[in-house]
Amino acid sequence: MNEKEILRKSILNALKTMTDDELEQRAEPLYERFMQQPIIQDAKTVALTISMAHELPTRPLIEKLWSLSKTIVVPRVSCSKARLMDFYILSSFET
Repeated sequence: MNEKEILRKSILNALKTMTDDELEQRAEPLYERFMQQPIIQDAKTVALTISMAHELPTRPLIEKLWSLSKTIVVPRVSCSKARLMDFYILSSFET
């Protein structure tokens, strides 16, 4: 296992032990720091991932960006051998 894989595994294990409330509490300062970045403040479009279980929740961040009229794009990787990544506009969490 390389250093990056070890770090990811360590972070994932730490996230799995946290309650939803703990995750939200720890995420808030990160959201604030993210939103204060000039590149984010100046951006019209921001690329983010939609969080999965045991990941830092990105929905509050996405909703905050929408409230500032930012366009949110999310990645999607093709299942082909080429494994190409495209970005799609996320305009709601509704299906």
